[in-house]
Amino acid sequence: MGRTYAGHHVNTRIIGHRGSHDAARGPVENTLEAFEQAIAEGADWIELDVWRTADGALVVYHDAHLPGLSRPVAQSAQAEVRAARLPRGARVPLLSEALEVARGRVRTNVEIKHAAALDGALATMRDLHVEDDCVLSSFDHSAMFEAADRDSRVERALIMGEDAPTVRQTLREVWPFWALQRAGARYWHTHGRNAAEPVVHALLRQGVETQVWTVNDEERATQLIARGVAGLFTDRPGAMRTGLAARSASGRA
Repeated sequence: MGRTYAGHHVNTRIIGHRGSHDAARGPVENTLEAFEQAIAEGADWIELDVWRTADGALVVYHDAHLPGLSRPVAQSAQAEVRAARLPRGARVPLLSEALEVARGRVRTNVEIKHAAALDGALATMRDLHVEDDCVLSSFDHSAMFEAADRDSRVERALIMGEDAPTVRQTLREVWPFWALQRAGARYWHTHGRNAAEPVVHALLRQGVETQVWTVNDEERATQLIARGVAGLFTDRPGAMRTGLAARSASGRA
């Protein structure tokens, strides 16, 4: 689905948020199976979350705590994390495994959950020669500033949309231009409430695309696309793509 906004042609991409997953059945989020499923459903990108373990491994998991472990993921050893079992017997993958699944098939948005994972993530991308196929993102903007200084080849995104933002965070999210410029960011990943049309268009004029998380409702997706949003993070990429195509064919998009 392509449209022109602020003089820029935008093709809305569908991003598999932690892959393609469902809480009750099918693949578990942030697993190799979820990434394979998202690719099979036609996702343009996949998104995943990365922690660095106490002994330096990079593992793909969202929360700070993993059920069955007495310590946070970042304070646990790789062997402990890998031995843990997720729902339906799934296991926590390594970042390298996930990037191998995506290699040559889709781009991968690697979200750094803490700054300690930055160096390892960049090194893993370089070792696998997938720097051009990855986008590095984080809520930790200082880590993205550092990434810009260390390896400008890997594109960057700043994530915004805190659940309970401070006054400073609110101001930054309403006016994200300085932070995005400092990070040399190509993308602004934000909650839909921040994606006001004037800001989205102003960023486009500066070469920064807005991508919104997490959108599972087709009507909401259509509203965001109308504002010029370039990407939608969704838990069900296949259903979202099919639904948007149906809405477009019926004239509702």
